Amino acid sequence: MKIISGIAKSIVLTVPPGVAVRPTAARARKALFDSLGIFTGAKVADLFAGSGALGLEAASRGAAKVIFVENLPAHCAVIEANAANLAKAGVSAELTVIRADVLSGIYRRQLPEPDFIFADPPYPESAAFFARLLADREFVNWTAGGRLVWEIPSFPGAAGGFMNPPAADSRIREFGGTRFLIATVGSKNR
Repeated sequence: MKIISGIAKSIVLTVPPGVAVRPTAARARKALFDSLGIFTGAKVADLFAGSGALGLEAASRGAAKVIFVENLPAHCAVIEANAANLAKAGVSAELTVIRADVLSGIYRRQLPEPDFIFADPPYPESAAFFARLLADREFVNWTAGGRLVWEIPSFPGAAGGFMNPPAADSRIREFGGTRFLIATVGSKNR
């Protein structure tokens, strides 16, 4: 797996071993990021980060600060190694790996008012995480005005758990065979 675009284009990323991590495919990542626009100076959160591919792609495209939230120590080590490789390639973004449960919310102090929030939780629990986070007033306030990008499981009927989107401008888009819910949460002026 490689970085698709930006300063670190073609840098190879390490992926944690096993089936617990399913990095977003290159074709889907390219189309998704191209559709989201400019990342220059953006503050980005990569929740359920796994290998860190989404946050690292944002950093390569000019994001100023990226936090990676992951609860497994082995995955955090892989993200740190990948981040170090991007730094060697000239990426100047502030990259921070936070070992925490996404539901705990402790990472929110590290990145106030993110511009982009990527979430790719384990597929079997994805809809439950989505519902719990959107029921959390602090999470909704934290994301207000940012773009939430949630990877939707690919198994039949999975999109049903995402039918109550967090904002009127929510939409489900498919890129390279992967579906994402993309929404602007709240209306805080930035």
